[in-house]
Amino acid sequence: LAEQGAVAIENAQAYRRLEELEKAKSQFVYAFAHDLKGPLSAIQMLLDVLLQRYVGEGSNQQRDLILRVEHRLDGLQTLIRDLLALASLKKELPPHQRMEVDLRKVFGRVREMVEPEVEKKELEFSFEMPEGPAMIQASEEDMERLVGNLIENAVKYTPPKGKVSIRLQIHPNELELVVADTGIGIPKDSLPRIFDELYRAPNAKKWLASGTGIGLSLVKRIVDQYGGQIEVQSEVNRGSTFRIRLPRDEKGSLESDSEA
Repeated sequence: LAEQGAVAIENAQAYRRLEELEKAKSQFVYAFAHDLKGPLSAIQMLLDVLLQRYVGEGSNQQRDLILRVEHRLDGLQTLIRDLLALASLKKELPPHQRMEVDLRKVFGRVREMVEPEVEKKELEFSFEMPEGPAMIQASEEDMERLVGNLIENAVKYTPPKGKVSIRLQIHPNELELVVADTGIGIPKDSLPRIFDELYRAPNAKKWLASGTGIGLSLVKRIVDQYGGQIEVQSEVNRGSTFRIRLPRDEKGSLESDSEA
């Protein structure tokens, strides 16, 4: 019994040290990303001044180089935003920061955002939504990150003339979101790692060189924060299906006029 007690104490101490290391890492990432945000914004502002030709016309070649630099900066800004979001999600969201969020409106905003890429690639894009409002007690930013990352990934990694379908359903005790595509899929040996921070599957890197590898980490963190579950089914060159279930709160704040 004494030996078992000693082992239990050692395990508890090791777990506490891991928690402290995770907290320290989160604080470092947040501080690092926050410190980078200011200088990058200043650089981007100066590039905009050059592009608007406030300091002279410049040649077409110079303008092209500035546009390429600005594109790279956009990627860095996206990475910083994702890092800040990831660090902020380390802690549970305080109840007073939650509000009634209509997921139909969130989906509408995300749909407008991806519409240009959908049209450019001539994708078959389908939305299946409940008839009435779909309300949930949550952070609106969290829900936009959750929905946005899933749909953006589906559009991004689906070849032209492919299919992307989104379905939101309201059940008595939970909300169910399904995002399916006919994209490049995820290799079997990469599936266990797709929610790891900064990880990108090899075929995703070949398909698109740029990418932060943080999007799905954010999705998983948000799902965990709200006590939900996420399932992934995927096959290379056949597509992927992400299924998310978020529980209704104790007061049944998630409602839909389409419920029976």
